[in-house]
Amino acid sequence: MECFSLVQTTSADCGHCGCALGLESELVPTTLSCPRCTHGLFLLDSGEVAMHECQSCGGLFLDHESLTLVITAHRPSQGSVASVRVPELPAPETQVRYLPCPVCTNVMNRAVFGRKSGVVIDTCRVHGTFFDARELTGCVAFVEAGGIERAEKQALERKRDEIRRARIDRRAGVMYDAVNAPVRSRYDVLIDPGPSRTEGLIDIMHVLLG
Repeated sequence: MECFSLVQTTSADCGHCGCALGLESELVPTTLSCPRCTHGLFLLDSGEVAMHECQSCGGLFLDHESLTLVITAHRPSQGSVASVRVPELPAPETQVRYLPCPVCTNVMNRAVFGRKSGVVIDTCRVHGTFFDARELTGCVAFVEAGGIERAEKQALERKRDEIRRARIDRRAGVMYDAVNAPVRSRYDVLIDPGPSRTEGLIDIMHVLLG
């Protein structure tokens, strides 16, 4: 279960990551149904990570805690990114189908895992995420190749861009107010000494150079 690839029952090693295959955990029948093919899901509990597996279509359903543990375990150590062979993913659907959550039956949201992985997953905000056959393997490969780190870096850059644009918009507002301030006559200045148009232009220079 290192990479979550599908393997033949007669294989001694994983054909994807090369790890030796141990005894498979016992599958426990549940009352949940596969959102893809409606067959019954079986609980596969390997200790910390628990998942529901469909033996008909190969789909996997993980609660949020289990998925977080899987992602954390496969993130590369700092400064090292693994060279990972990305598995062949299922052909994209010709017709988009929104799947029901196996737990609450509410329609799940579709999203690209890690924004750049190319793997479209189905997620229930409350209960967990469903992966079609080989999709979890593709997500794990994306994580091992540093995809999460790249996604986090891009998200930080987007946040900085938003802050930068907001700062520019505020400065533009100050310049607009300064330029469009009413021109006051010399008489107005004498009876009410306040900011003049010249002072407004000085404010503009402060904004441009600040």
